[in-house]
Amino acid sequence: MRQPSAHTHTWYHDTATPAPEYPRLQGRETADVVVLGAGLTGLSAALELAQAGLKVIVLEARRVGWGASGRNGGQVIFGYSCDQSKIAALVGIEDSRRLFDWSLEGVRLVRERIATHGIDAHWRDGHAHVAIKPRHIDELKAWQRDLAENYGYDVAWWDREQLQAVVPSPRYIGALHDPQSGHLHPLNYTLGVARAAVAAGVRIFENTEVTALDRGARPVLRCTQGEVQADFVVLAGNALVHGIAPELDSKIMPVGTYVGATEPLGEARARPDPQRHGRRRRQLGAGLFPPQRRPPPVVRRPRKLFHPAPAQPGRHDDAAHDPRVSAAQGR
Repeated sequence: MRQPSAHTHTWYHDTATPAPEYPRLQGRETADVVVLGAGLTGLSAALELAQAGLKVIVLEARRVGWGASGRNGGQVIFGYSCDQSKIAALVGIEDSRRLFDWSLEGVRLVRERIATHGIDAHWRDGHAHVAIKPRHIDELKAWQRDLAENYGYDVAWWDREQLQAVVPSPRYIGALHDPQSGHLHPLNYTLGVARAAVAAGVRIFENTEVTALDRGARPVLRCTQGEVQADFVVLAGNALVHGIAPELDSKIMPVGTYVGATEPLGEARARPDPQRHGRRRRQLGAGLFPPQRRPPPVVRRPRKLFHPAPAQPGRHDDAAHDPRVSAAQGR
């Protein structure tokens, strides 16, 4: 039998709001819907279904939010990972608008759940897509026009001076700013959605690995020490589900992204030093971390996860940027 799992040791885990441990499944249970996976997909589905009056059980192999839901970049942003015009070229403008509106609905839903359920998600308003080359300015302004004319969505253009007032770095020369997007603590948010689901009547079982799916009129999810029979099964384990539904295995591709956290830099060290912006410097894509929280000792000595220009003796080379701002270069 697998030993009880702990969350992966991350900054998010070490600063998370205390959360209850949910029991391991023992024996046989029945439900209207059984959900595999206690990440955001599974918990969101469970919450909505329970609010609609259904009896819901969630099975999690490790802990709530153990996977990507609890240790992602925490950025809640409109749209997708490419310009909307590229999506329109693939599916047509009408379906592109539907997809764009769907992304906006997702941002609104996150904000509403935080407010409705009192989730301590460390929400911070605003997100900026920054330019580091003159051609990026042209691309971002074209994107701004496309969003306004074809999708009815307005984002603000920040010139260098406006951007410098928020991000005092000579590297960035302009930005599109969206006040509706933002950043949150993903593990706290996921744990908060779990609490909301339980309050709505959902039962969550942790350290309960699903080993098989028996299909039929009333399918069954079999686990190491029990099983759940339901009218419907929701598979919400994403890339961590293997062998339960073999037809899905070849259609899910694991993707890794990485986020690094420094200690709070302080006002002086967060200010730019032109001597330390060498041509060989590469920025680490970083999530936004609440500056009022002091990180645990494990992250107080930042690892060098990029290839910097030579640093001045006795100073951290990655301390040139304000920690309040997220950057996602090369996204």
